Amino acid sequence: MCSPAPTAGVLRRLAPTIAGEHLDWPAAFGYTRRERSASSRASVLELPLQIACWKAAPALACGNAMIFKPAELTPLSALKLEAIMSEAGVPDGIFQVLNGFGETGQRLARHPQIARSL
Repeated sequence: MCSPAPTAGVLRRLAPTIAGEHLDWPAAFGYTRRERSASSRASVLELPLQIACWKAAPALACGNAMIFKPAELTPLSALKLEAIMSEAGVPDGIFQVLNGFGETGQRLARHPQIARSL
């Protein structure tokens, strides 16, 4: 079985280095900034727990909230992951699981308050 732990370890070290940048141009300047937002992810049937971890780790490591929609036939591993995160001290609402069929995922992806859906 493939473990999501190495991914989380790498992201734990990389996340603090993500920052905005100042860009010098000849006649102006620009900048990028690090924004926190809500994001959503959907899963397929294969590797439901690993995919949930792989998709949650970058979002959470960078300080974003996440709504995870697992495949309708494999929701239990995502619900267990949500319980584990809560038990580990992740604040309520930071990692949420939303069960449902394909229409649920489509509505989530189109929601105006969700910044990124993958």
